[in-house]
Amino acid sequence: MITTITRGGTADQRKAVNSIARWSAHKLMTKRMADSLTVKISLRKDLFHREGNYGDVEVIDHEARRPKQFSIRVDASMTMRNLLTTVAHEIVHVKQYATEEMKGMSHRTSFIPMTKYKGELYADHMNYWEQPWELEAHGWERGLFEMWAEANDIFKHPVENAWAFEDFYPRGYWKDKK
Repeated sequence: MITTITRGGTADQRKAVNSIARWSAHKLMTKRMADSLTVKISLRKDLFHREGNYGDVEVIDHEARRPKQFSIRVDASMTMRNLLTTVAHEIVHVKQYATEEMKGMSHRTSFIPMTKYKGELYADHMNYWEQPWELEAHGWERGLFEMWAEANDIFKHPVENAWAFEDFYPRGYWKDKK
């Protein structure tokens, strides 16, 4: 997989994001498929506060039968663990699109935005926590992070690696909005 960090983040964030993105893609897909993908990753400060999400994926070549080019945006204001867990989550979505498990579309007669996931059509306005593609991504995200961390000896001395155990939310998440 060709990954490019297009903007933002510290040198440590960029290195770790690149590493977990490539590692997760190879864990979730065949080597041939993973190696055929191009993913541009943008580390955006305060994405959560500006747009209300930690990260997202856009299919660049959405007209292709099996897309190969993707753009990921992730909130760089999160702790390192959460940043990397979010990248792993978004790579699950890349896999879903690349393998044609998921495709965005609109209903033929009503033009309502829909998502086709594993052969079933779902309205885009359904509850986020009930969307089966999100359930799959949330199911994989922590495991991918933990396996990547073990493979990279990050948990070899857990007390010395406090970044791996820090808070789960970006700065200011729980502050009351006025």
